[in-house]
Amino acid sequence: MSTKLGVLIIATGVALAISQPALAADIFAGSKTVIKENADGDSGLYMGMTVAGLGSAALGGFLTKNWGGAIGGFVTGMIFANTAMAIVGL
Repeated sequence: MSTKLGVLIIATGVALAISQPALAADIFAGSKTVIKENADGDSGLYMGMTVAGLGSAALGGFLTKNWGGAIGGFVTGMIFANTAMAIVGL
């Protein structure tokens, strides 16, 4: 390894170590509250997602005559949405 490359690696490591507190700051802290207020279980966005999923399931069941698949798809979509919202922290 050349000396210049070694110095560059060490300098990069030192720069990253010094800047860790700044890199750890949450730049989206202000947006998180807005997103939580707009996407919780009582919001219009959540109701719209539920109605859109229910409408898609009804249309899919009507067009394909596969009501079991349509209802199963809706239930699966709701489980996925609730799980994803819990993982994200909403």
